[in-house]
Amino acid sequence: WSGGAFGYFPTYALGNLYAAQIYDDALKKNPSLPSNYRKGDYKNILAYLRENVHQHGRIFQPRELVKRITKEDLNPDYFIKYIESKFYPIYRI
Repeated sequence: WSGGAFGYFPTYALGNLYAAQIYDDALKKNPSLPSNYRKGDYKNILAYLRENVHQHGRIFQPRELVKRITKEDLNPDYFIKYIESKFYPIYRI
């Protein structure tokens, strides 16, 4: 906003890409996460985030952190997979 571009949030798009890729890794390591959420249980995702993200604080740039966690560079395919899994059942698109 300080640049005068009101409503322009490029970091939100990047954050969504990083989050989808990291969440895919979390699901691979703990496939029961969705059923835990339905029970109001968030301890496994919190433990995953503490171990893989939070403990590093601001030591690594996002690009480096996602590579350390997922063993690959930022990949938009994870976001596409997430969006499809979220919206296809609702809208059939």
